[in-house]
Amino acid sequence: MMPRIDRAASERAGVELEALDRVRDYQPGCRLEWQGSEALFDHLWHVRSRGLVSAGTRRSEEGRAARELGLVNRFGALSETGSEFVAIIASATRSLRTRIESEKGTHHAAIWVNGRRAAMRVELGDGRVGLGATSVAGAVGHLLDWIAVEPTWFVGEQEAVTVPLAALQARYEEHGGQSALEVPAPDNPEWFRRAWEASGWRSVFGWSEETGFGIFAIDVPGFGWLERYTQTDGAVSLRPIRTETVVRQVIGAVTRDDR
Repeated sequence: MMPRIDRAASERAGVELEALDRVRDYQPGCRLEWQGSEALFDHLWHVRSRGLVSAGTRRSEEGRAARELGLVNRFGALSETGSEFVAIIASATRSLRTRIESEKGTHHAAIWVNGRRAAMRVELGDGRVGLGATSVAGAVGHLLDWIAVEPTWFVGEQEAVTVPLAALQARYEEHGGQSALEVPAPDNPEWFRRAWEASGWRSVFGWSEETGFGIFAIDVPGFGWLERYTQTDGAVSLRPIRTETVVRQVIGAVTRDDR
């Protein structure tokens, strides 16, 4: 059966884009169990080996938040739930660090894996983080949602385009969109000229030292994903890839299996 085409997105991009509008209906969402300030994670790590915690630490903003979330007991020490989260990190056999760069700034996510369990820390913006202990498969789903894979992708092969590395970086650096537009896009192909004029470009990079798997993709909202190859002359080659490729990269980086 032929894929259903997203007419509005295709007209905007100048190439056919498959409609995947129901994909997000089936995604669980990045609803990590615990959310708080960026200091919440540091607090849990700080009290990880303590049976008793000082009153000042217990009554701190992070201490109260951890207590409300059930991550510490009334004495300020880690609860069973908090202990599981920290234990996964302390004994992790592999980890994955991911960052998203865009005009809105840079945000980071970390996944630690021990056996079939994973602990996660993701930056949600505005100084907030999401924490959680989940299955390895659950970590894949949460990371996909955090990356926010857009439900459109290129149909068919598109030719690669070469642009200066500095111009590309300006597309997704914080407040860098205007400077990027000072570098004109190549006249051809048409799809790239239109994509270059779009706002909201994001660079997604993730790497696991232990497994050698990673995530390397650029998101152009409304157009799809690009992969990049850095050349020796300070230029970058960009080529459209299917969203499936990005999903496989995420799966491989978390599970070591990209099949």
